[in-house]
Amino acid sequence: SYIYSYNKLYPIPGGSIMGIPTEIKPFLKTQLISPAAKLRAGLDYFLPVKPMHTDISIGHFFRQRLGDEVLENLIEPLMAGIYGANIDKLSLKTTFPHFKEQEEKEGGLIKGMIAQKAKNNADKKVTVKPKGQFKQFRHGLESFIQTLR
Repeated sequence: SYIYSYNKLYPIPGGSIMGIPTEIKPFLKTQLISPAAKLRAGLDYFLPVKPMHTDISIGHFFRQRLGDEVLENLIEPLMAGIYGANIDKLSLKTTFPHFKEQEEKEGGLIKGMIAQKAKNNADKKVTVKPKGQFKQFRHGLESFIQTLR
């Protein structure tokens, strides 16, 4: 799967959950995110976790935890593909409350997603890593329709 940015296609970094890095190597290697933005996203490890007393938008939450560039170049395109809406108008509590729950439980968003991924893998007893969460026909969706026709 790819994200189109800066007039170029970039592969979605491996080892991420909805754009949230859970493996350091693929995130550091991607050219979709600048080095400064990668450092900014790394601050998630050190940012204090604040309890959420009122609902906030997905955009606000991810900007606060990972910064503007990671949000705009990685998370927003994935969320837009799911909801087709402005992420600054989508409720975190209604769409992805588990992100906030994991952040509070583990002391950071990235830490929470790493813990969730480890738990999922332990539950499934995964021995082979999946190739990605987004699948597509090798020759595009049109090939499927042509075959049906």
